[in-house]
Amino acid sequence: MVIARGLTLIQCGVCQGEGVIGIEDEQSWEARMAHDIIINCAVKHDVTVAQIIGRGRENKVCAARFEAMHEMRIIRMTMDSIGRYLGNRDHSSIFYGLKVHRACLDVDAVEDSSAAVAGLI
Repeated sequence: MVIARGLTLIQCGVCQGEGVIGIEDEQSWEARMAHDIIINCAVKHDVTVAQIIGRGRENKVCAARFEAMHEMRIIRMTMDSIGRYLGNRDHSSIFYGLKVHRACLDVDAVEDSSAAVAGLI
């Protein structure tokens, strides 16, 4: 499976080829970080790498994909790069995913703080 035009297929021993990330340079720091982030998010959310890279819109798949976008953005990857590693998505899709993930984080923070306050009362 080639993710984007002009990219080389790299077989992964961890995801066992079910969802591989195409990169031009096997030694690329950015590509290795993206790969590790995608695998960690897949394991955390109990989805496959292929599902994260694919076009599925199930809630748990989107949550894993949005978290992967967020983690990649934390390490200063561009939106174009993130889109390339996540199934050749457009930068506007990455922007939307980051916006949704940030909103979820804000809601979780409010719920956690209100639960902590309720525990003090």
